[in-house]
This record gives sequence, structure tokens and C-alpha cells, in this order.
Amino acid sequence: MRTSAWILAALSAAATVTADIKLPTVFADHMVLQRETSATFWGWANPNEKINVTGSWGETVSTITGKDSKWKVALKTPEAGGPFTVTVKGDNTIEFKDVLIGEVWLCSGQSNMGMTVSGVINGTEEIAAANYPQIRLLGVNLVTIVALASGASRS
Repeated sequence: MRTSAWILAALSAAATVTADIKLPTVFADHMVLQRETSATFWGWANPNEKINVTGSWGETVSTITGKDSKWKVALKTPEAGGPFTVTVKGDNTIEFKDVLIGEVWLCSGQSNMGMTVSGVINGTEEIAAANYPQIRLLGVNLVTIVALASGASRS
């Protein structure tokens, strides 16, 4: 009985030690990264885990996760283009697909920032005539900055 308890305890401890790489939900397929700069990637993994972040345009950066399980790198981005992939690799691998490099605009404001094209004059016609496949929109729920930095949900 004691042997079984020790084996169970050892397996439980081993299961809690390993953790997959995690990133905030702002990193996703179809994202856009600012062109010709350094895009910051951050997340969590096992302490002292080696993390590689690679853009399919030929740039790779590496770091070692801190004792607090946090990591952060700055990946150089090319001229506008794509689609590309970004791969984050440690004990597990996450691949973001259909990543564009271009201009990133951050907008904020009051309630009118939530207004959609369908609600404006001739909205139906504007939507039908729109052909902008490389415009991407990330909607972020109303949350505190602490929640956002730790992985707030996209809308």
C-alpha cells in the first residue's frame, strides 16, 4: 500500500512540473505584425525551458524561461508581406499560420468604437462591395490591463 502511495505521489508531482508553452490570446492565426521593427512575443512555460521563436521569413530568437515561468523575446520583422508562419518552440510547439507583416493600427475610444459597418448608411452595400482580404481586425473584450497581459479573450 505504501509503495502505491509513493508511486502515485511521484506521478502527481511529475505531472505538475511539466507545462506547455502558453501565450496570450492576442497571438493567433491570421494576426498582423508591424513591419520592419521588432515584434515582442511573451508567454509562460516551465522554468529554465529554452524557447525559440521563428518567423518563416528567416528570423529566430531564443531565450530561457525565468524561475517565474515567464519569457519574452523581440523578433525582427521584414518588409510588408506574407502570409508567413511564426513558430514558438520549447517542450511543445505552437505554430501561428497566415501571419501578415504590415501596418498595425491601435484604436480606442468611446462607445462609437464598437460601431460596425452594418449600422451605417448604405452599410449593406458597403459590405457587399468590400474586397480587402488583408485587413485584419482584433476585437478585445473590455478587461483590465492585468487580465489582458495574462491572456484576455478575443471577441
